[in-house]
Parts: sequence; C-alpha cells; structure tokens
Amino acid sequence: MTIDYVRQQQKAQAFQALHVGDPFIIPNPWDAGSARVLEALGFRALATTSSGFAFTLGRLDGRATLDEVVSHAAALNRVTELPVSVDLENGYGPTPEHAAAAIRAVAAVGAVGGSIEDFDPSGEIYAIRRAAERVRAAATAARELGFPFVLTSRAENHIRGNPDLDDTIKRLQAYEEAGADVLYAPGLNNLDEVRAVCRAISKPVNVLAVPGLTMTAIAEAGARRVSVGGSLTWVAVRAMVDAVEAMRDSGDFSAVAAHVPLGRRGIMYRPKRHQFGLALSIAASAALLGSATGLAFGVVSVSDASAGKSLFSTCQNLGPTDGGTNYPQTEIEPRIAVSPFNHDHIISVYQQDRWSNGGARGLVAAISTNGGTTWRQTAPAFSLCSGNNEWDRASDPWISFDPAGNAYFVALVSSADESHSGILVSKLTESQLAKNKFNWSTPSTVIDQFANNIGLGFNDKESITADPTRPGYVYAVWDRSNLPGEDRINAHSFHAFSYRQETVFSRSTDYGSTWSAPQAEFFSNQVTIGNQIVVEPDGTLADFFWAGKGSGIQPNENSSHQAVMYSNDAGLRWTPPSIVTAAYPLDVMDPNNGDLVRAGTNIPDASVDPNTGTMYVVWGDGRFSNFSHDDIALAKSTDGGKTWSTPAKVNQTSNGAAAFTASVHVASDGSVAVAYYDFRNYDQDTDGVETDYFLARSTDGAVSWSESRVTLTSFNIQLAPKTISGNDFLGDYAGISSAGSTYFTTFVGTGSSADPTDDYVARAS
Repeated sequence: MTIDYVRQQQKAQAFQALHVGDPFIIPNPWDAGSARVLEALGFRALATTSSGFAFTLGRLDGRATLDEVVSHAAALNRVTELPVSVDLENGYGPTPEHAAAAIRAVAAVGAVGGSIEDFDPSGEIYAIRRAAERVRAAATAARELGFPFVLTSRAENHIRGNPDLDDTIKRLQAYEEAGADVLYAPGLNNLDEVRAVCRAISKPVNVLAVPGLTMTAIAEAGARRVSVGGSLTWVAVRAMVDAVEAMRDSGDFSAVAAHVPLGRRGIMYRPKRHQFGLALSIAASAALLGSATGLAFGVVSVSDASAGKSLFSTCQNLGPTDGGTNYPQTEIEPRIAVSPFNHDHIISVYQQDRWSNGGARGLVAAISTNGGTTWRQTAPAFSLCSGNNEWDRASDPWISFDPAGNAYFVALVSSADESHSGILVSKLTESQLAKNKFNWSTPSTVIDQFANNIGLGFNDKESITADPTRPGYVYAVWDRSNLPGEDRINAHSFHAFSYRQETVFSRSTDYGSTWSAPQAEFFSNQVTIGNQIVVEPDGTLADFFWAGKGSGIQPNENSSHQAVMYSNDAGLRWTPPSIVTAAYPLDVMDPNNGDLVRAGTNIPDASVDPNTGTMYVVWGDGRFSNFSHDDIALAKSTDGGKTWSTPAKVNQTSNGAAAFTASVHVASDGSVAVAYYDFRNYDQDTDGVETDYFLARSTDGAVSWSESRVTLTSFNIQLAPKTISGNDFLGDYAGISSAGSTYFTTFVGTGSSADPTDDYVARAS
C-alpha cells in the first residue's frame, strides 16, 4: 500500500491536538462505510472496534488476526481524512516484541494511534510489571515512527471479571510511567469511578460510554475522550434484526422505506467530480475580471495575466510521463513582485501545464510595464519545453526585484522521476524592462544533484530574495530532504529517527552572475519546508520556515512550529533556529465530496516593515476552530525577533469554512495586507465547490482587520489540476506585493474544461 506520509503527519498532529483541546467523542466504525458516515456527521477522529470488526468477518471478538486488522486499518485510512486509532487488543502476542510489532504494522498503513490491552486471549490478565514492559515496548516503537503516534494503554479489569478499582488505578499509573499517551479502563460504570481514575492520572483518560452517563457529566468528571466500543455495530445489527423479523413473521416490509441519502454531504460523502457547465464556467471566468468596491480597499480590479494559449501548447517533447497526467492550459502556484525602482514594472510567475506527479512543462513570467494594465508572457529556459534539454520539468516559481529594478526568477527543476533535481536562476535587467525587451538570461545553476538510490538528496521548495540593503546580493534558500519530491516518498527513510529536511542556502554577490557553494544552515533531525528570507532594515537576514520534529502526545514546541533563523553577515553564519510559535496546520477538505485539497497550509509567508523592522508571518492553523478547519494565523515581532505575539486570526470567515494559502506583505506606509482563498460561499445544493480569494488589511499593526473579496464571483476549485492522488491543486502558495500603498496580489481562478485555470492579478487601493 502506498502511504501519503505528509498526510499521515498532518493527521497525527490533528489527533494529538484533540487530546489537549476540549473533551471529544471518538466513535468506533466497524467498516469503511460506517467510517465515512461518521466523518460526514462531523466527528474529528475514529477508533476501530475489535468486536465490531470481528463481526464483519463472522467471528467473535478476539478472533481476528493481526494481518486482518492491518488490512482493516488500511481500508479505513483510504476512505477517510480523519485520524484513525486502531484497537490492537493485546498486540496479537504475549511478548513486548509482539506489542511493538503491532504498533509498527498499523502505522505502516496510515494509522496515527493504537491501543494495547493487558488481557491475554487465554483468559489471563498480565501482572502489572509484565504489562508495563509491553506498554514500554509499544511506546518505544511509537516514538521511532517519525510522527506523533498516540498510544493508548488499556486496563481490562472491569470487563474481565475483576472490578478492583484500586488495582485498575495502579495499572494505569504504571502504564503512564511506561510511556502511554492515553489511559483507558473500559467498564467504569459511574462518575465516582471516572473521577477517581482521572484524579490519579496526569495524562488524558478515555472512558467507554455507558447508558446513564452523558458526555457533559463524563467531561466534568475529568475525562478527555469518550469512545463507544462495538456498540454502534450492535445498534445497526439490532435495527436489521428488527426489520427482518417483521418481514419473516408478518410480511411487514415497512422498514425498507428507510434509506440513507448517500449523495448528501450531510450523511455520507460520495465523490462528485461534476463541473460547472461550459457556458457557466466561461461566464465565471469572465466574472473574475473587472473591479469592485470593498471594505479593506476602495477599489479592487482584477486582470488575467495569463490570457491566451499556453506558451508550451506546441511543445511536442514533454519528456517521460513517469505515470503522471499532464494538464495543459493550466496555470498554478503564482508569485508576484513589483519593482521598487519603477512601480510600473510588475512580474507574476507561475507553473504552466502542471503534471499530476510533480512539476510542470515549464515556468512562465507574465510581465507588465504599465502598472498591470496589460501583460506579456515569457519563459526562461528552465525545462524541455522552454529550451533546456537537461531538465524534464520545472516547479516552485519565485520572483524578486533588487533596488535597481533587476528581476531574479528562481526555479526548481527535475527529471520526471525526480531522481535528479536542481535550482536555476534567470535574470531580467531593468534596462531590458525599460525597453520592453524581455530576454531572460541563460539560467545560472545554483545546485545540480542526483538523489541516491533511496531518494535522499532531493532539492525542493526554493525561494529567492534580492537584498534591499546590499547592492548585488541575492539569496536562494530551499530544503533538501529524504522526501523525493512532493508526491513520492521512501517509507523507511521517512520513519527513521534521523529523517530530516535540511535548510540549504546559497548567495550571489555579483547580481546573480555566480553563486556560492550551497551550505546547510543547520544540522538536526528537524523537517523543514517553506524557507523564505526577508531582510530587515538593518540588513539582518531572517529565514522563516515550518519545522517539525518529535513524537508522543503533543502538541509541543518540537512537533510542529513556525521557526526562524537569523544572519547578520549576509548569510555566512546563521543562528540556531528559534521558535516563532507552535503551529497546527490541518488538511483542507473539499466540502462537496470530502476529498483532500492540496494546499500548503503549514508553509509560512513572511514580510517585514521597511521602516520599523516589524516582522509578520502567516500560515494556516486549526487553533481558532477547535481544530475543525484552517483559518489564517498571524504572528508579529516588534523587537527583531526576540519575542513574538500570540497568533491571531486574520480572515473574517464566520461560517466554519476553511481559509488557506495565505500571503502577507507590508507596504511602505506600514499597512499590512494578507491574501487567502476560502470556501465561505460554498453552496451544497450546487455542483462544484464555490471558492473565493480575499484580501485583508490592517492599518494598526495587525491589531484589527478589514477585508475585501477579490473575486467578483466564486470559481469552482474542482476544475483545478489534480495531484497524483486526485486532489485539487491551486498551488502551495500565492503572492502579494505593493507599489506605495497600492497592493498587487496574484491568485489562481478556474474557468472551463478547455481552459481550466488562469493566473489573475488584483490591484487593490
């Protein structure tokens, strides 16, 4: 089974976050269909039931094998985006090694939690010392996975004929000391027992629901989590028995009138790849253009920077497909920059003709020399379709202007199988822009590297920054990782404790002509991604990125955080990473069919006030919604990064819809703008998913915000190109820049099946 380990990491972080939030119910599906129903009904995590699953096999509880349970866990993980914890009974063997092996087995198919009990199928309850050794082995295995696997330890006394509360508490305390993250004693029958257990344990306690105890009462007694065991299975079986007995005994078929409307998202997700009709799609695309008034800005006007045929529409040599699908006439993942030398010079860069398994036919720069009124598309020689025979594909476009008005365009380039990757930079001078001569320079190679035979050494997610304080200095930064591209991974490498994505840096001191040998900024077991350098007014470099590390019941500062490193000598030496804040990015879900939408919610965007040096960073975060969906979080520092504000919500979404893919920029007047997509206008009674782009502004240092809708009408995200997993993809980032107090932001909107996406630029003043 192929596992999306980035998705698993995100599920794991969401699951651990639930255990430090409000008390929650974790229901127990017995098969894939019941799992999807529970997800659609709004539950935020699932746990398997050994008795319910055994029933689906026609057996009694305890009669399923580990292999069968692993297959069951894999099936649930395939159909739901919720975290799944697996009932592993005693670990399917009496030894500590059996318990550890069971943890590893279900983690390998996508599970992010599991339980080990102290009862042996032979009828024995293990002695406390022996049971604790088994928990310790399971905890050790969980900590070695490379993501925060939540281990639950069960004391079975109360359901195995030994309702000795004192002994149960001693067992749970021993299991807590051995490394369990959650403690569970099924069979507690009253609130006094629940209180006694919760008072004796410092870690979260799971309680098995019983008639007569309400969720409110259980939570007030101190429990953090409530499960229902196999009871939902028996509720379903009871309904079936009642119906068939009525049929058999009296010929009464009234029960068959009941049916579940599976196509309604309120009951159960059914994939709906419907698209707007062609005429409506064309109208929607056209409606993205024009101007409107807004709350944050007086006027927002939108133009299509990518109008017309793809520059690569006639390209015949696409290189090997490597199992991917190409989406012609798609433009995604744009960035934008405005020249500080001449504000009429604006460049928006984007991927052109995206591949499902990574990269695009090439990268395009849409250039305006009249303040965004008209655009011309150009393509540096980054890939096969743009004249560079060394590289099959290009991705991750980024653009930056230096103070003299020279533009630097950086690209991630790779072979189709991503065994060979590099970073290239092409330059367009101010004098060329002034003459409307858009001949990009032959790309300079910053790095050219072949991965080894297990995928180590792939370069990814680069960005470029021209230094506004040092003439001729330009910086490139990226991650180099065990993760061979954004849609591929070697499972053994990812789960190794030593797995990391290191931050790599190179600089040019001669206006991009030559580049220093790439160097890692620091060495650790951290996973970093989304590196971006901003330059403070005093010349200090600040490299922002998302970093993850650690395992166990969290969140903690080592598991997922926004971080930053500093250099006061133009990148020769860097401080160790410092934490901006813990981060809780969640998956973005298609509200129409429940599918994952690929969006770089964990990837930060950063900007600095050119006058005061106040720094701002934004990302997607679940903390404001009790971890039900992402909002846009912002943190700021007014003292050069020594301290950071508590993250605050930026987007004005009020109906529980996700907001994602945030960009931030500080204009010369000190105002701050943040741009993002969201689903607030989604209508479940229409086909497709109405998606919009918004721009928020603060004029008081990010204390308060007003917001303008950029899109004049919603567009259907389901027309976007798909990843190899079939997920809609607009890009892991977008972009925003400014000319004086006027903002320019770039985003992707969809149109028709013939022209699925375009790169739009909005001007807001």
